[in-house]
Amino acid sequence: MEITMNRFASAVGISLIALSSLAGVARAEMWPGADIQQSHLDSAVKALKGKNFTVVDISTLDNGDPMANPDSYAANTKSLQKAIAGNKALTEALKAQDVELRNVVAVDEAADGGFTFYVR
Repeated sequence: MEITMNRFASAVGISLIALSSLAGVARAEMWPGADIQQSHLDSAVKALKGKNFTVVDISTLDNGDPMANPDSYAANTKSLQKAIAGNKALTEALKAQDVELRNVVAVDEAADGGFTFYVR
């Protein structure tokens, strides 16, 4: 009986390992949805009212932070800058914090609806 349980446990373990690797592949194949996420962020930035945002200089981030690597979001920077330019109130609020539009390189939306703009 003990041998059967060990074989069963081994089979379950191997199955879980196989399934977890498939889940990673599936997640990687879904990554093109990042374009949808960027589109959502651009729309949200255009609609942003008030000053519910913070500004972070990427030079202050740890090297392990994904936002510290401009290559990871460089493809979306122009789209983001265009979205900001389309929101006059946001553009003025950023200028009030001495942020130049050309220096905004990325944005992140928090669960509470706030935004973090990353600048170089």
